[in-house]
Order: sequence, then C-alpha cells, then structure tokens
Amino acid sequence: MQLKTVLNRIVNHPLNKKQKAAAVGRFVKWQLSSRLYKKQQVINYVNNSLMIVERGFSSSTAAYYMGLAEFEEMGFLLHFLREEDYFVDVGANIGSFSVLSSAVCGCKTTAIEPIEESFKLLQKNIKINNVKNKVIPLNIGMADKAGKLNFTLTKGQNNKVASQNDNNSISVITNTLDNVCRSVPALLKIDVEGFETKVLQGAKSTLQEPGLKAVIIEMMGLGTQYGFDESKIHNQLIDLGFRPYRYDPMNRSLKLQDQSSDKNIYIRDLEYVKERIANANPFRVFNVEM
Repeated sequence: MQLKTVLNRIVNHPLNKKQKAAAVGRFVKWQLSSRLYKKQQVINYVNNSLMIVERGFSSSTAAYYMGLAEFEEMGFLLHFLREEDYFVDVGANIGSFSVLSSAVCGCKTTAIEPIEESFKLLQKNIKINNVKNKVIPLNIGMADKAGKLNFTLTKGQNNKVASQNDNNSISVITNTLDNVCRSVPALLKIDVEGFETKVLQGAKSTLQEPGLKAVIIEMMGLGTQYGFDESKIHNQLIDLGFRPYRYDPMNRSLKLQDQSSDKNIYIRDLEYVKERIANANPFRVFNVEM
C-alpha cells in the first residue's frame, strides 16, 4: 500500500481526526523503532486490554495507529456484548476482535484462525490478557463441511483458501460453524477473504437460532474468485430476518442501509440490540470515551 494512502487512512480515522499530529507521530515512531531495534512491543489497546504489535502483522500495527481499526464493527461489538454472551470470531487473525470480546466485554469466545503464523500471535494475545479461560482458539478453517482445504502461505495478512491459480499452499483441517459452536452466539463475525458463502453454508442451524442477534460480515467482492455471488449472502440474511446497519460508536446510533456494503453489521431483533447499546458501559481508547 502506498505511503500516502496509509497516512490518509490513519489521519482520517474517526479516532485520529482531532489528533492528527499524534497519529502521524505513532506511525513514525513505529516505523523507526521496528526497523532499528524493536520488532515487537505490547501496547494498551482498549480499556485495560493489551495488544502485541509485531512487524509484518498489519492488524497489529493498525491497532497501534488507529486503536479500533474497524471502527464501526469493533465499536458495535464493545457496546453490544455482555459477560454472559458467547461470541464466535471466524477469521480471527491475531485476535483484534477476540481480545475486545473477552478481555474488555468479558464474554466467552471461540476464535478461529487457520493460518499458523497468525494463530501463534492470537495465542500470545490471549495469554497476555489472561483470558485463556474465556477464549477457545481453534487453528482450523471454516467451510460447508468437515474435511480439508488448501490455504495460501505467501499473502501475509491476506492469506485465504487457495484457488486454482495459487501455487504455495498448505492443507488445513476444516469444520463447520454448526459443529464448533459451543452454544448459540449472540454475535458472529466472519472475515474469510471471499469464502463467506461456504462458511454460511456450514452454519444453517446457527443462523436460524433466535439467540443470534447480529452478524458482522465482510463482503468486498472477493467471493468472485471462487465463483460466488455475494449478493446471495445479503438475500440469505434478509430471509432470516436480519437487516444491514451502519453504526456510529460516538453517538451509539444505528442507521438502516438499503443494501449491503463492503463491511456490514446485520441485525435481528433491533429493539433488543438498541436497548443493549443504550445501556452499555463506555469504553476508552486513545483517551476517547464512547
């Protein structure tokens, strides 16, 4: 990614707009320190939670630069989840969402990450936050059936289910969400680089459970590489009673969308969700309380 693009994203992030100089300072500090003497460090994340920042892991540096890199989705999670809930994080990566759900909100989490390199950092983040009793990490892939799939090895944070054109890959055990869910999740997050269609096909029972109130799902058109039409995901969730919303964590407001976007929060039982959001404890990141 071009330097100008990265800096624009950082300084225009909602948490950085009023402190752009500090945001640029964090960027410069990390770029220098990670190259000169320190490739890894532990930072304050949200409230009293911690995050390991390591060179080569864009999800961790995004937390360093922007706090909540996925501002709307992470803010929604923090205002919605409660200690008694269960959260399932499909495509957990290094644990950015899972740390928030268990270390900040205090709920049980199943964190699913197929790529071993990211999974190791996920385990470290679970350990330093003392939430090993709350988070179940699974080093497997999610699909429409139990079995094995090949995953790419050379795309860094964008590793994914390998297509026919991908040469360097590794075989990974897969399972379905219906099989691995320990109970009914209140919130489900899916970010699997275009393989969302197959993940949902393995979650038919879970999706029908009324206790599942919201689904955070990324649909950026990447499904076409596997021959999937992502508009069908939108229609499937609509048929199950979900509707897509945008969320503003600053004023805790939800706005109904006419159609899906790149990143979506699908909500079912709107009044229940709105009441939870309104009564949520505030959280703090970069000295901003929401």
